Amino acid sequence: MGVLRQEEVIANKVKESFANEPGFVFEKVAGAGAFGVILRFQNKNAESSEYRTIAVKALATLGDDGPEAKTLKLLKWARHIVTVIQIPLISDKTMWIKYNAIITEYIENGTLMGLKQRLGQYTNPPRKLPNRVLWAIFLCLARGCVAMAYPPPGDPEKTPTSSSDQLLETIPSNIDSHPPRNLKHGDLHEGNNQDEHPIFPVLKFIDFGSASEDEEAIEENIEAIGTVMCELFWEARDINQLVNDKQGENILDPNLDPDLVLLTAQCVACNPADRPSLSHLLSVIIPKTHQKYPHLPDESDRYISGLVQRTVFDAS
Repeated sequence: MGVLRQEEVIANKVKESFANEPGFVFEKVAGAGAFGVILRFQNKNAESSEYRTIAVKALATLGDDGPEAKTLKLLKWARHIVTVIQIPLISDKTMWIKYNAIITEYIENGTLMGLKQRLGQYTNPPRKLPNRVLWAIFLCLARGCVAMAYPPPGDPEKTPTSSSDQLLETIPSNIDSHPPRNLKHGDLHEGNNQDEHPIFPVLKFIDFGSASEDEEAIEENIEAIGTVMCELFWEARDINQLVNDKQGENILDPNLDPDLVLLTAQCVACNPADRPSLSHLLSVIIPKTHQKYPHLPDESDRYISGLVQRTVFDAS
């Protein structure tokens, strides 16, 4: 008999904890990483307007109420951050969950990394994402950065029960009396964000296990989302592959909006002082999400709707 891996042991503990909890149905192990194991459950006790599909993330370091739990509580009202939720549990066995797990909404549709992989499967030759989709993604990433700098001021004694409770992240008008927090995500990449615009589902930041306070947090978060955008422009799985691309396999799509390329390049500038501010990011991106590109067939509502259906909704 083999020895169970730590992930299996933790997953079994979560399932045992919910076994006698009325109304909860285990569906699958949804993922595992350095900071824990994620299991998907249906909460039959929830109202139709509330989160019915939940994710239970059991922490790899048991009893560790680390940066992820604290950060998610701070950002719980932000629309572009995965929502931590409170669920009344009555079984004695679920006390283990209280101290060793985080319960959040379950985000459908996967990650940007998965989207990029599916894009190559459904289009031949592999098609880069349309400008309109890239601008929509960029806006979600920028909103997530705003959330970490200026967490939306929801009721600290309550938690959201549905996505309609969450608030759009904005920069305060009286910024002098509301200085930004120096909160850095620490692990932003194509796998840590999940699907304000009609053409693409809302993208949310997940996995805050590496979150920390840092004096240059805003600049580093902006660099991180710039890196994510770069990796969406090219076939390369990692931006570092571009440096050694001797075969010219990652030539930029000639139809990419030059403004999109320029803003992304500014985000990954070597000198943090040369990167755009959050307010500048929003001022450039928001108008661009309304641009139509009528001369490009792959930018039409019909094309994008079909692409998103095949690579996002059908894939989930």
